[in-house]
Amino acid sequence: MAAPDMENQHRKIAGYRELTGAELADIAELKKIEASLCEMCDGLAERARTMSAKRWAALARTNLETGMMFAVKTVAQPSQSVGTFLADRPAAPEQPR
Repeated sequence: MAAPDMENQHRKIAGYRELTGAELADIAELKKIEASLCEMCDGLAERARTMSAKRWAALARTNLETGMMFAVKTVAQPSQSVGTFLADRPAAPEQPR
């Protein structure tokens, strides 16, 4: 069981909503795939024989992490996030005049 201060933590982060069971399952699957691919990139880096190959492995891992972050955002669809179009953000409440 999660620590009491960790339960429902997403509700305390601006721009995040309640996720469905299917969305949580999708994110869990993405994280599982990411871990496997990162492990593979690390193995490639260890076996690299040249500085160029080591750099390519590092770039592969960095871009994998970036891609997976955006894949998770695609599922979670946060409303207040870097890269969120203004048209997708909720309208601010009107202020009294």
